[in-house]
Amino acid sequence: MMSIRWVGGIALVAALMFPAGHLEAREKPACSPFSRGAMQRATAIQQIECQWVSRRLLILGELHGTNEIPALLTDLVAAQPVNRKIQIGLEWPVAQKAAVDRYLQSAGTAADLAKLTEGPYWKHPDGRMSRAWLRLLDSIRELRQKHRAIGVFMMEPDYGDAASIRAAGGVLAMKEAGMARAIRTVIRTAPPGTIVAALMGNFHSRVGEDSPNPDSSVATRLRAKQPLILVPYARHQTAWICGSDGCGPHTFNSAKPGVAQGMMEIEPLSGAPAGVLAAEVQLHALTASAPANQAIAQ
Repeated sequence: MMSIRWVGGIALVAALMFPAGHLEAREKPACSPFSRGAMQRATAIQQIECQWVSRRLLILGELHGTNEIPALLTDLVAAQPVNRKIQIGLEWPVAQKAAVDRYLQSAGTAADLAKLTEGPYWKHPDGRMSRAWLRLLDSIRELRQKHRAIGVFMMEPDYGDAASIRAAGGVLAMKEAGMARAIRTVIRTAPPGTIVAALMGNFHSRVGEDSPNPDSSVATRLRAKQPLILVPYARHQTAWICGSDGCGPHTFNSAKPGVAQGMMEIEPLSGAPAGVLAAEVQLHALTASAPANQAIAQ
């Protein structure tokens, strides 16, 4: 019913399922079920965007440190109508909010980029502070300059002191509770018709008995919101992550052939309760995206 592969604490492919809740009252487009088999990327984007609008919340559980998954979110955002209100959640600390907002309002110059990426947080090569995530942010900046109503919010909470972390059940529980809370707040306070996408590591979107502590995950905490859950992967994938052998490009290959270039395959996952749509999205390949500070240095 489900398949989760863990490599160095990272879920490469996950089936996500959790109890259904109640959708907020809103107009829902009539969406066809996901087509079976490989399809053109543009067709897949159309199918995903309809389901995203219908459910309001999209959780994109990524293998950090790739080029293709942030690019997929960029394409999904760009494909929405120009008058659609969108909020994008990033797994960055809430302390980065002011810097991100300043960059989104800037001209995107080299000086603007240097200002955005200053500070010790950007020295962590864990796949989030990557060139690909900067490209996503810059695409949002450019769309906003074209008068698109797109906002960005941070999801990783301020951890406070050691006593606060212990009271919350540890760093992981505190982080995932904070991320879920940030998403709920945006859903509750955003103008009617706003759709929300949350980009996070697929460890945080984990569920299922054979995944580590699934009750703590962001996906489980948001089960009442009936989100669309997408888990992109590829048969041949390289990601810039930190493992037991250090930080850098790590390759995970399967003997099975993948989908062709320019194609995607969406496979709905069985076992999800009524009202919740979870799917694996197979891409042609995943390629490593280096840390953003390397991009700035070049």
